[in-house]
Amino acid sequence: MASFNRLFSPSAEEGIKREKKPGTPKISSLHYEKLSRSPHQYREFARRDVEQLADIIAADGGILQPLLVRRSDADQYEILAGHKRWEAARVLAEERGLEKYAFLPCIVTNVDDVHARFSVVSTNARPQQSPYETLHEIEEMRMLLTEYPEAFPDLQGGRMVERLAEQLHMSRSTVSEYRSIANNLGEKGMEAFKAGTIGKSAAVSLAGIPEEEQDVLLEEGKLTDTEIREYKKGKTARADAAQKAERREAEMGMPASNAAVWGSGSLEAGAEKPDGQTLDDTAIQAESQEAMGTFTENLSGCSLTNEEAASLEEAGMPEETPGFCVDDIRVYLHEKEKELEMYEKCEETEGGFPTRVMKEKRMVIAGLRLLLVSEKKKK
Repeated sequence: MASFNRLFSPSAEEGIKREKKPGTPKISSLHYEKLSRSPHQYREFARRDVEQLADIIAADGGILQPLLVRRSDADQYEILAGHKRWEAARVLAEERGLEKYAFLPCIVTNVDDVHARFSVVSTNARPQQSPYETLHEIEEMRMLLTEYPEAFPDLQGGRMVERLAEQLHMSRSTVSEYRSIANNLGEKGMEAFKAGTIGKSAAVSLAGIPEEEQDVLLEEGKLTDTEIREYKKGKTARADAAQKAERREAEMGMPASNAAVWGSGSLEAGAEKPDGQTLDDTAIQAESQEAMGTFTENLSGCSLTNEEAASLEEAGMPEETPGFCVDDIRVYLHEKEKELEMYEKCEETEGGFPTRVMKEKRMVIAGLRLLLVSEKKKK
């Protein structure tokens, strides 16, 4: 962090006269009632922490580190650094009756509003602050450096992420993650982040998906980084399945609606087709039969035993299946087996697809295997 002497140089503070004095800065003793909280102080201190600090101050016999303040009125001062020490002094003087702690050591600085705001951000960072407080700190400093570049000539140049990382003593990757949260986390997600309902890692993952999907996950109680990542993996798997269905459509000439039966795994009661129509059980069964029929219409004469035909019928395939070359059946069977394997993996991460859909896929594979055996026997 650049020193205040360098940041608040005369060249950066138009209209502010500073008297350079050798040695340490002058320390004034000010009554706590003459001090007020900065309007830009965004951190709230837990009561227990303030009381613990009050105990330390009492044990030390006073406040050892002066507060940084600036004059806000004729006889009033705004605190720039030292809000927690001020609150601890109030506890000692008002609640414990120790008047000796009513006066606090202060360094009075003469800075403009912009630099005063910068001081509040740069001097209030602490290791135990919450992730949301860190986000606020980064965004506040970014705003000041962006909107008031003339006030900070020594902090210009280079990428913003790099400048923020240097000033706040963070890695560039950490700053980039917080910037992603600030830019992409929705309103509900930000509220959960502020309340501590979701942590920083979960907020970063959540910021990587559309806001409407963020809201759904929050409503479902998926609040951990692991749960959100698993959702994103499942989403990727579903997208891959849809792409495979499209490729299969192009290769085999199947209509898109039928390819969806084979590939999307999303045809269940209440689901919507691409054209926006809602499907019910009857519609699903009809589309499944149509898809199977499309495949078997191109087969050329093949006879099956009664047992084989019954299995195919149970799988949803018509009994009259004209023969088809063994290699073509084997290729198609392999496709179905790989597709089922992919959906079974999705079941492990996404909670599974409807039982009826998974059963139908397994029955189709069983029927194809029987058909393959029958064709081999004829050869």
